[in-house]
Amino acid sequence: MSYISNNLPQVSRRGYLSSQTGRQNVNTYNFDDVVQPDQTAVQNNFLIEPSSTRDLIVGLNGISNPCQTSNFNVIKVNVDSNISNSQQLILRINQGISQANMINTFTTYIDPDETLYRNYPVQSNFFNISLENTADASTATANVSVLLSKYTQYTTGGQNNDPIKRDQMISLERQTNDFEDDIALGYREDISIINRFGNLGNLSLKNDALVAPIDIVKNTSNVYSQINAYSDSVLDDFELIVSGDAIGEFGRLSNGLELAGTSNSSTSINVFKSVDTVVNLRNLDGSTATNTGNITVQRTNGQAIAYIPAQYANISAAQYYIKPNDKGVLREVGVRGSTALTGGRIIIRDEDADGQISVIWNQPINDGIVNARWNPDYTIDGGHTVYGAIENTDTSFDDNDLVVEIKIVNYNILEDIP
Repeated sequence: MSYISNNLPQVSRRGYLSSQTGRQNVNTYNFDDVVQPDQTAVQNNFLIEPSSTRDLIVGLNGISNPCQTSNFNVIKVNVDSNISNSQQLILRINQGISQANMINTFTTYIDPDETLYRNYPVQSNFFNISLENTADASTATANVSVLLSKYTQYTTGGQNNDPIKRDQMISLERQTNDFEDDIALGYREDISIINRFGNLGNLSLKNDALVAPIDIVKNTSNVYSQINAYSDSVLDDFELIVSGDAIGEFGRLSNGLELAGTSNSSTSINVFKSVDTVVNLRNLDGSTATNTGNITVQRTNGQAIAYIPAQYANISAAQYYIKPNDKGVLREVGVRGSTALTGGRIIIRDEDADGQISVIWNQPINDGIVNARWNPDYTIDGGHTVYGAIENTDTSFDDNDLVVEIKIVNYNILEDIP
């Protein structure tokens, strides 16, 4: 079996694979050139059916036929999805010691209308490439080209999100930027920093309450409902856009509510289990609004699920929902302030959709000043909610001003393409 040369002077060389595999029987290629490993490795209008995966390199029977890497060290891949695609493609490089023992070594997500050109290191004797169409109903089309290269002018590394094994050969470079600054400045795609603060004031509280200024239903009730909102100021008559755990394809949706001062706003189209984020406060002319009063977001039965303090423009509750396609890392938790509560504690929990709870942090609270912080670096799976709750023996107390903080780095593992 032979490779197909890339149009440079050729050196006569015996092919490595049998022509019975269906590959072109060309017995020459340039020794230091880029070569096409198989006649099926370059295809225009490569079709992938909805919700399916298709291998690029196949035999005459159309069945996956991994190609030998021989003494090449780089797999060069070019995928042009800019041909009527409206969905995300998932490219997988599969490699193995034999054609029957292949594993996925690299995974790359290709957005609609994106042209991908990337070099992947050879890691085994055989390789193949597959493309997955993530759309439920639309056929995906792409122009695909795969070449093998023997020599490069640089060392091919891994992808930015590849795990580094302790025995892996890597090139290290000095880091001159700050990871969290890059996220805040928008330099890192699909990663965001989530800060949530729950303020606990002088309230009469039930035991196991969410840390918030008012009694808010936690994202653990498993009840989905349409929502509306109202303010305690007649001046708040703008559009409030919120998001949270909602029934939908991606598990988190946004919805605009037209505030009408102290009256109930318009009712949401979507049904929510919880609301934990203010996306925007927007006036009719599109400018950013400021809430004069305290805003309560509630279910249609009157149960509060979010609270936005006056002038704050964000929800005050130590709670955040990680949508199914994401993962999160809880980087920081903290409790600060003063309290007259005795015998209580703040608990940071991780709860899944089935109500299974893992306790992340447990901070006792006694009379006086509280100032405790921790960096758990705790992984949060998609579909889980992290929240801070108060457990106490007193049901009413005065002279309290406690703030519970959680900081999460949210990773969009599989990008949402509507």
